[in-house]
Amino acid sequence: MTSKMNWIENYLLSRRLAILILLAICSILCEVALISYRLMTINNTPWLPGHYHHEFANKTTPLRVGKGSLVFGGQRNGYPEVGPELDLLNTNRALKQSDSANKPKIVLIIDDFGHQLYTEPVQGFLQIDIPLTVAVMPGLWASRQVAAEARKLGKEVILHLPMEPEHMPSGTRGPMIMTSMTRDDIFRVLDQTAREFPEACGLSNHMGSLATQNPWTMKALTKWCNVRNWWVVDSITHPGSVLYAEALREGAPAIKRDIFLDHVDDPSTIRAALHRAVRAARRIQRPIIVIAHPRESTWEVLKEEIPRIKNNGVEFIPLSLALERPN
Repeated sequence: MTSKMNWIENYLLSRRLAILILLAICSILCEVALISYRLMTINNTPWLPGHYHHEFANKTTPLRVGKGSLVFGGQRNGYPEVGPELDLLNTNRALKQSDSANKPKIVLIIDDFGHQLYTEPVQGFLQIDIPLTVAVMPGLWASRQVAAEARKLGKEVILHLPMEPEHMPSGTRGPMIMTSMTRDDIFRVLDQTAREFPEACGLSNHMGSLATQNPWTMKALTKWCNVRNWWVVDSITHPGSVLYAEALREGAPAIKRDIFLDHVDDPSTIRAALHRAVRAARRIQRPIIVIAHPRESTWEVLKEEIPRIKNNGVEFIPLSLALERPN
């Protein structure tokens, strides 16, 4: 009798164990399927790669804006929030004419200077023989040296100022414009960074998916820019950004980004984005505003393509010549 009871207990125990193992296997299979789906989604989405802004937003979903365009909030692999690729062929922005009005024009802004100084991309962009805007991040070890060297080499310098994102990155340091700040707080940050970088003549937003949507915060920031006669570049890291509109409303010269070149760290993708900028410049009679970063792949593509683009009649012009000014 005891032997039979032991057999029954062992049988029941083994069945329970088998059920637990089966449930564990099912759970693992479901997790694998979910991870595979996420990886497929990511691989079909052109996220920013790289080294740059430190905002990670794991809950971001691509959002369509305009004809065939995508908006990305947040970042991947250390790159920032990505803004919408604008519907360039249906823009209402004012045309900018000059003596060479029929010549296609591109404004090239290189963001994120300050992380490095002696790399080939950094030195290459500083010394390249075209008008180029150097956007320097405050609070980094090489920022001051980059700004001084860029100005000495005749480049226009702006501050790439961190602004509050929807998903705050860990390890953030240095000055940042927050929506919780008073106007005096914002002015204090701007005064401090302006003193630190006397070479700067304007600013652009680094991250800022939350701050640039806040009209009050952007009003205070652009009011300061108007008083200082600083330029404002809206990187458009969120489709709801009001930075550009508030700048013009407050009387500050402003412009907004059209194309991110290196939102994917791949030479062929960077080259395709650059060619798209050239086509847009030919079709739309105003300068196309292009933003890139001092990364190896970006530098390799641009140093090869820029001479060809110039030989094909496209002109690279300074940011200062493309600014839109209030009426």
